[in-house]
Amino acid sequence: MNIHVHHPQSRMSLHHPIPSRTHFVLPLLFVVAALLSGCASVELSSILDTQFLLTTRDLPFNSVLVVYDSKDLARKQEFEHAFAAYLREHTDAQIHADIDLYSPLKRLEEKEKTWALRDNSIQAVLYMHGGGGGRSLRDWLLPEAPDLDTETPAWKSSAVKLFLPATAQVVWAGSVMGHEGYVGEELRSRAFFSAVVADLVGHGMLDMPRVDNPALRGFNR
Repeated sequence: MNIHVHHPQSRMSLHHPIPSRTHFVLPLLFVVAALLSGCASVELSSILDTQFLLTTRDLPFNSVLVVYDSKDLARKQEFEHAFAAYLREHTDAQIHADIDLYSPLKRLEEKEKTWALRDNSIQAVLYMHGGGGGRSLRDWLLPEAPDLDTETPAWKSSAVKLFLPATAQVVWAGSVMGHEGYVGEELRSRAFFSAVVADLVGHGMLDMPRVDNPALRGFNR
């Protein structure tokens, strides 16, 4: 199986090129090596906020919310659960599916939405537009955060975004040819999931899962 992951330099902060981080190389290779053979090829191009990478101390993210924004609840559940399961398998973060945190059986009050984010210590939201479910993007932001800027070229053209619920800052966006601003059912695949995870791990936004080897206890940190 061929997975193509492209990392162009961010245009959000051209004066701050992406620093060389050799310790990202091995995790990225492990992610790609873990992909199953026989999957359709997915080519992902990403844009990231290099200023954020250079100044933050919050990486890698420890708790991420996966959102597939669709009014089709069956499709939403399948997509989020499949992607969340893949992320749990291939990263060290606590992964939550939106449909599990925000019950579609009732209209949640604003304080309940805030509790869902705070109680689960959600640091980042991995958002995909699947046609829209009629909910406001503010459902995934804390009350003190401004509105998300959805008029940027990166937001409009990318298939998947990673933003911070505390600040509404979009720190990463991934694009797939033919899926400008929309993620269809055909992208519910390990090939798409692995391309996203490889890119996020490669930029240090997510970490590989820790594997403790009882035979090497002195080396397990």
